[in-house]
Amino acid sequence: MFYPKCCPFHCCVCYICGLLSKCLRPLSVCRCNPRLRTVIDWIVNTWRNLGASGKQTRTNIKLEKEFEKLQEINRNLQEQIKTLESDLDALIEYKRQSISQVRTLEYRNTELSNSYEYEKKEKEKALTRLSEVAGERLRFNNPAIADLSDENRPNKLAEKFSELYDNEWTELYETLDGTGEEEEIIGQIVSLLQDVFTTCSRLAERQRQVLTNAIEHPANLELDKTVNYPDDVLSKVIDFQKRTTTLAFQDVEKIISEKSPRLKDNDSKAECHFIQRCSQLCWMMAIQDPPMYLDFGPEKGSVIDKNVFRLYTKSGENVDFLVWPAVFLLKNGPIVQKGVLQPQ
Repeated sequence: MFYPKCCPFHCCVCYICGLLSKCLRPLSVCRCNPRLRTVIDWIVNTWRNLGASGKQTRTNIKLEKEFEKLQEINRNLQEQIKTLESDLDALIEYKRQSISQVRTLEYRNTELSNSYEYEKKEKEKALTRLSEVAGERLRFNNPAIADLSDENRPNKLAEKFSELYDNEWTELYETLDGTGEEEEIIGQIVSLLQDVFTTCSRLAERQRQVLTNAIEHPANLELDKTVNYPDDVLSKVIDFQKRTTTLAFQDVEKIISEKSPRLKDNDSKAECHFIQRCSQLCWMMAIQDPPMYLDFGPEKGSVIDKNVFRLYTKSGENVDFLVWPAVFLLKNGPIVQKGVLQPQ
């Protein structure tokens, strides 16, 4: 629709349209009434405010919806946090209970382990005692059965006795060489060894009788050689003698030295060393079960038994003199180490 430009309504419409469309038409072109222009300005401002207010309202509604959504999400998160906190507390309590159970089980396991080790040791001790008792019964007065764990069993003692002849005997002979004839010097050494062996045998038998009598009759300290003591008592006494050899050595050496004035005043280191070693070996032989035996040879002129003795420096069939005794497992028993004889 078109209106003449001189029409006031046309001017109002153009003005409103210009304002609404951001027209830059000058207001002086319109010939409208100023009051009408005021009304029109009010209408335009109201329209603008309504547009801005509507836009703000829509924005606010949208923000409120978003805020409500965020609040719902927050509530859900808060509930999840509470659930997780509750689960965490339950896990912490479960962990605490588990740690307590583990410690209880560890303590119980330690007790059971200690109990097991104790029972194991007690069992081993009982088996050891049983084995020792059975071994003692088998070995008692039975030299054919040897205790392989004993470093001083008869075979070992025979080896050490042979070493005594190779070492200490040779050293002593070299020390005495030149003080007399060969037979005389060797005779002195053999006589010394025989005295030591006899003394050790006598002392060992005496000690055995005293200990056995003290065990069986503690109120009666007088010896009664006619009493036959039980085998289990004798085996314990013999075992006790073997366990206390180091205590007996010094006293045995002292008795042997005091018995002979020649030995008491002797300053020869070789002879003292020989006596010391002889005393130890002879004492160990004397406390065996049964006691070992040294054969100091047949009489002069007798036929040499080459199963028992070997020859010294000569060849021959008849005995001239003894150099070193033969070792037997027991008297009238099997030979353990051959002796040495000088033939005629």
